[in-house]
Amino acid sequence: MPATLAVPAEPTALDREQAKAASGGFRRVISHGRRVRIQEVNAPAKETATIEIPAIAVDLIQRVLQELARGRAVAIVPYESRLTTQQAADVLGVSRPYLIKLLNSRELPHELVGSHRRIRLRDLMEYKAKQEKQSQTLLDEMASESQEIDPEY
Repeated sequence: MPATLAVPAEPTALDREQAKAASGGFRRVISHGRRVRIQEVNAPAKETATIEIPAIAVDLIQRVLQELARGRAVAIVPYESRLTTQQAADVLGVSRPYLIKLLNSRELPHELVGSHRRIRLRDLMEYKAKQEKQSQTLLDEMASESQEIDPEY
């Protein structure tokens, strides 16, 4: 399945309200270890279908509902997806030319599909986590050094 990282629509006020209510319901169900079934609202009795949701999906749905309740747009992409250079740059929040430099310097693995570079989402997220960890370490070191220089800082 190809990756699609189209920007999802921002949730409306009604979406946020419904997501908040649903998130609370999911949280209660999860905390009691119950199975989840979804049933269509306002469906005629003869047409009602019930779907059981696997535990792993319940957790994902809970997370999506939490983000929507906060007013954040959400996108779900398979972890093994291959992204274009522009999609990868968007995920990292960098320019495409900067991402190309990362690929050319082999800091970020990629593969060629024809003449096009593709980056596995898994590799991209591992790179991003590593960069965030390094940034946090540097910030901690700077804060520590500033405390040594000026304890009131």
